[in-house]
Amino acid sequence: MQLDTGRGAAIATDAARSGPGWLARRMPSLLELAFVLAAIAVLLPQFDRVAAIGAGRDHRFADDGLRVEGLPEPTLPAVCAAYGAAAEERVRAPLCGSISIDAGSRAIAGLPDSLSRAAVHAARAFVAPLREAEARVAALQARRRDGADGVRDSADAAAAIEAEVQPYVERYQLTDGDDSGPRPLACAMRWAEAALAAGPRADRGAETARADAVLLFAAALDGRAATESVA
Repeated sequence: MQLDTGRGAAIATDAARSGPGWLARRMPSLLELAFVLAAIAVLLPQFDRVAAIGAGRDHRFADDGLRVEGLPEPTLPAVCAAYGAAAEERVRAPLCGSISIDAGSRAIAGLPDSLSRAAVHAARAFVAPLREAEARVAALQARRRDGADGVRDSADAAAAIEAEVQPYVERYQLTDGDDSGPRPLACAMRWAEAALAAGPRADRGAETARADAVLLFAAALDGRAATESVA
């Protein structure tokens, strides 16, 4: 009589896996998993108490990184619709794309009011975090003079704010005490105003150049990536 050795080996393996020896080998892992689950169950309610702290006393856990907020709404769609017909195709196509453009181009007597307002709005948005940081430093200094805070604590807090301010100033090329906003924005606005200062002209070439300038400034103000390559 022949024995099916393969089948016998499989039966022996299954028995070894399901027997007491297999459970003994797995017991440390099972116990470790049970302890981890128990620890999670015990600690989980404590996180609600941590979350209730919020920003912490004196907002020491608050995310005080300087961020630009309140930028103006995009200006390019309206500018394309109003002045795109007079612009060059190589400027209009990549900037305006599928925006519906009025068939009759408008005369450009200067930088459109909507662009001027948006530029001022953008400059204020970039400067606002800087002014807020300066106000925080001034408040710390006032508390230190009044004796409300320790000298060392107040100095450390002021130094931390200044450490946040410097990268922000360098990134956006801001000038201390100047509310004109980022230097590139101020330069672009001066360039556009100079290009349009002469007033509308009768020749088509000059009007096309002026329309190009208006579209390019609007695209730069909106942060369109294609602006540099088109310019």
